[in-house]
Amino acid sequence: MKKVFSIILILAIVLSLCACGSKTTGASGKDASAPSDKTPSSSSETPAENFIFEKSSDGTYMILKKYVGTETDVTIPSKYDGLPIKHIEGLSFDNSKVVSVVIPDTVTSIGDGAFAHSRSMKSIKMSKNVRSIERLTFYNCQKLETINLPPQLEFIGESAFYDCKSLKAVELPSSLKTIEETAFRSTSIQTITIP
Repeated sequence: MKKVFSIILILAIVLSLCACGSKTTGASGKDASAPSDKTPSSSSETPAENFIFEKSSDGTYMILKKYVGTETDVTIPSKYDGLPIKHIEGLSFDNSKVVSVVIPDTVTSIGDGAFAHSRSMKSIKMSKNVRSIERLTFYNCQKLETINLPPQLEFIGESAFYDCKSLKAVELPSSLKTIEETAFRSTSIQTITIP
């Protein structure tokens, strides 16, 4: 019943986002979904035009709103428009075809369901500064085999890794304080390392 409710909730959120049809803009007032001449801070990073970014309300950092590229191996830039990327919005990679993702150490938070239904994703390298993995973050990432949980992680939300059928081992950091229910349900975990 909870699985059905979760799926309905995710679909409702996706449909409501699609129905809005509004443009995301940064502080400059330009359409953030338009291709940008902004270059990533490293040549190994995925080009910025593959993402939609938005400046935070206080103007001190950038938010990754959506991945719109076609690359399967993605390295999220650490900066955009001179500001650090600190947050990955919920559903930003939902249903993407990515196989691997590298999250820079500038990122400190990831929204609900950010990578949900990314069924091709096999690995993710997390920012060492993420303190919370929210609910449904990796829900239904059926090929996810490896994930490095950050050393400062304190919270793993409800159903965060639910239905990650290929996930076989997890090493929990000593900083972890809370693991909510069904966080690792329907996985293939055989080994959990607890500090």
